[in-house]
Amino acid sequence: MFNRSFTRIIVLSAGLLLIFGALSLLIRFVPAAATALVSSLAVAACIVIIFYTGVSIAVAAKIRPLRPVADVSILGKHTVALSKLLVGLLAFFGNTALSWLIALSVAFQKTPHIDSASITNQLWSIFIALAGSVAFVFWMWIAVDLLRARQSERLHAVNQIEATWLTHLGVPLAERIVARAAAWSMKSPWFLILYTFFAAPFVIYLGGLWVFTVLVSR
Repeated sequence: MFNRSFTRIIVLSAGLLLIFGALSLLIRFVPAAATALVSSLAVAACIVIIFYTGVSIAVAAKIRPLRPVADVSILGKHTVALSKLLVGLLAFFGNTALSWLIALSVAFQKTPHIDSASITNQLWSIFIALAGSVAFVFWMWIAVDLLRARQSERLHAVNQIEATWLTHLGVPLAERIVARAAAWSMKSPWFLILYTFFAAPFVIYLGGLWVFTVLVSR
């Protein structure tokens, strides 16, 4: 399994190098065509990532919770215990750093009165950053659980989705295309699942920001 995955990574890396080489030649000799091609590839990649992630979330909604990692093996038990300890230490130092920032904000106020609004804004920005980081970790854990599940379980979940959700489309051809694409995505190598889950939040954020900018500029 690992040899096959390693071979796929090598082939994918070689393909990406060839693509980047061709794009560099296009950018040098035909910049207009290169810009159009890069834009098309970027849009296509974003669509694939969003579709892939949507299918993965739907499959995760159909699969029952797996056995906890701490109950799988001795290594899993100690790994989970270590991660909890590290999270506790991070929370302790994060609380200390937060208290320090608040103290500095109050101590270095240049005006006679304390600007509570600026302190609130600082606390809110820190909370947003921490909440986003924690949410991203839990988001990636969904991908890990999907990888822990057997391929047969993922494909069975795709069949359930096809039977319960896709039948409402009313277009048999579209149902078959979506079902086959979803099944293919659940057969993909492990690194593609991790990559799509890693990239999806950034794609959604940047895409939403672009749409908002376009709507506001009109």
